[in-house]
Parts: sequence; C-alpha cells; structure tokens
Amino acid sequence: MCSADSTGRPKVVRVHNGERLVRQEESALWSTFEGILAFAGEAIVTTDSNGLITAFNPAAERVFGYREEEVLGRSLEILIPLPLRALHQHHVQAFAASSEVGRAMGHRGPIECRRRDGSIFPAQASIFKSTHCGESRLTAILEDLSRYEEHKTLEDSVRASRITQLHFFPESLPELRGMDLAAVNIPSDVISGDYYDFFKIVEGHWGLVIGDVAGKGIPAGLMMSAFRASLLAEIRNNYSVSTIMTKVNDLLWETTAANRFVTAFYGVFDERHRMLSYCNAGHNFPILLRPDGSFVELETGGILLGAFRGSHYEEGHLMLSPGDLLLFYTDGLTEALGPDGRELGRAALPGLLRGLLAGSASEIAGGLIGHLGTTSADLHPTDDVSLIVMKMTDLPDRTRGPLSTPPGVTESEHYSPDR
Repeated sequence: MCSADSTGRPKVVRVHNGERLVRQEESALWSTFEGILAFAGEAIVTTDSNGLITAFNPAAERVFGYREEEVLGRSLEILIPLPLRALHQHHVQAFAASSEVGRAMGHRGPIECRRRDGSIFPAQASIFKSTHCGESRLTAILEDLSRYEEHKTLEDSVRASRITQLHFFPESLPELRGMDLAAVNIPSDVISGDYYDFFKIVEGHWGLVIGDVAGKGIPAGLMMSAFRASLLAEIRNNYSVSTIMTKVNDLLWETTAANRFVTAFYGVFDERHRMLSYCNAGHNFPILLRPDGSFVELETGGILLGAFRGSHYEEGHLMLSPGDLLLFYTDGLTEALGPDGRELGRAALPGLLRGLLAGSASEIAGGLIGHLGTTSADLHPTDDVSLIVMKMTDLPDRTRGPLSTPPGVTESEHYSPDR
C-alpha cells in the first residue's frame, strides 16, 4: 500500500512479500525523478489532481523567483497571469481528460507566465501525465524565452508588446463584500483589442470597465492603450460615470484616427448599498440574470466612443441582491463558432447562464469558455474574448442593517426582483 509523506515522496504503510518489488521500483523511479529535478536546466513544476504544486526544482526557483517551500501545496495559478488563468484551467482539464500522455503547450507561440515580482515572461512549455501512488500528476517543463532577448525578431517584439499589455490587466481581482468575481481575456492575435480592469475610486466604491476596440492586432492594442489612459485620467478628475464617458469620447475623437472606435461599459459599484451605477457606450449589453431565471440587459448609455465629438451619455442604476448574476463580455464570446459552424449568438447567453448559475464565478467563466467553438488544444477564437462574471452572495456582515436609498437615486431606479 502506497501513500506520500509531507515531501511528496512515496512511503510504504504495509509491505507484503509480493509488494516488495513494486516498492523498490517506485523508489528507483523517484530517485531518478529527484535527480532530474535537481540538475535539469529547465524549470520543472509538478501538480497533483487538484492543481496544487508538489514539486518545484531549483531551475524553477531561478525562473519564477519563488523558493520551493513558498509554493509547495499552493495552486499553480500563482505562476499564471490573472487574465489567462481560466484559459489555463480549460487547457489543463481538457488535457487531463484526453488520452494523450504528453503535449506541447503554446504551439502557436510561447505562453505567458508570471514571476514572484509580478513581471510576465514568455515560455515554451511541455506537459505530461504520470501516476504517483495511484494519484494522477501533471508535470510541466518550461523554458524561459526572455533570456534570448538579443535574438529578438519582429514577431518576438510583437509578443513582448503583448506581455506589456498584460500588465494593463489587473494582477488580482478586488475582494468585495458579498460578491464573487472572475475575469478572463483570450486574445485572437498576439495583441488583444479587448480590455477590462477594476479601480478603487474611494473606500467602498469600485470602478469596473470592459471595452472592445474595432479591429485586431497592433493597431487595436494601441487604441486600447489610448482608451485606458484617457479613462484613468478622467476617473481621477470626475465621479459621474456619464461625465467620464462624455469626456473620454471627446479625448478619443481629438487624438485618434477617424476610423478607430471603442465600445465600452464603465460602472461604479457601491459596496454598502450594493448599487451599480453604469454607462454603456455602444458595448454589448451586459446581462443581469436573476435567481428566478428572468434577465435584463444593461443598455443605458450612448453610442460608441470616439465616433462623434460632443456625444451625450446617460447613466443607469441597479440595486443588486444575493443570487443575482452579472455577465459583462465582448462580442468575441457571442460570435464564436460552435461545432455546427454557427455563432453562439447573444440570444443563447441567458439560457447558457441559467445552466451555469449554481457554480462559482470562476466555474461560470470556465463554462462559458468551454462553449467557444475551438478545439481544446488550440483555444484561440477568431476574435478577442473578454468577460467578467459577478455573482452576488450573502453579505458576511449581518449587522449592517437594511439598505437605504443612495442620495440622488429615486426608488424607481432601484433593482427589484418584482420589476
């Protein structure tokens, strides 16, 4: 009978004569693996069936900046940039369920990994399956490609721009009372035209944005950077979401090419009142799915940004309750082709969300990714895909008392399950 000690090494709990050879073979195999771990020049990371790190060799310590004792028992996700974690989970789950023994990851190009200091770097990776004491393991061998900077080609420079762009996405999601959050970005090209982020406005008030630039590749990435800079500048100077969008529209109209536009949804979430104030600038309508299965789409706002100077934008308000589910997304999700060659479509989203409603925010995001019409080995859709999932939960603080109407908001603007 075999189990593992605190270091992950096999130990024999009970040995019969017939098991001695098996034990000796396992010991020999483990000794060989330990030698590979210690002397391999490439980073080697092994995880158990729950995605927790069980082996982390000296080369991995040098590449990622973590000491072995800092990562053992922790989720592999600490080594993955936040926008790519759900995509990574999808790849790993698909590989684990397949009949393949090994797979080269990122065959379209290098994958992105995250160091301890938060910096992101390109890596070439291969993974393979093994069984240890009856438990399945996944081992990844990674080569850090950032050490080849002197041999960079134009393609490598473009990928470096993508890595820089990943720093525009949040490194972690805010922890909001009574809310479960998940977010994903999957670029169709090396550089994404999609963007999402969260900002702390004042204590208890958080801004969120999701946007989509017309086009793809480097021009779309540059336009997204201009939108992000304009939005951050106006958030520091204004609070009203409609005012912010009006000023961002004028800034983009003045400073970008005539054929460049952005659709965006910007909102501010008030933790105390559980209210979302928002403005939708020509973006895909986010969906609010209620516990009873009914839904509404968040349409209030105005036209896309950068198209016309002086465009007017309105502001909407929603009061949220436990069990409410909000999905913010870009059109790459609804335009993804299914196995039948047809687009998923906007009309299919509510039904899809109803089937996922019982899961956590990250499980819902993973379920949506699973419906993209691409193979698990090559999950790069024809258009950029970004999504944010917000699931309202019970407030941990039961002493807060009843909700009151925020100043400036009428009762008719409150969200109610009866509306």
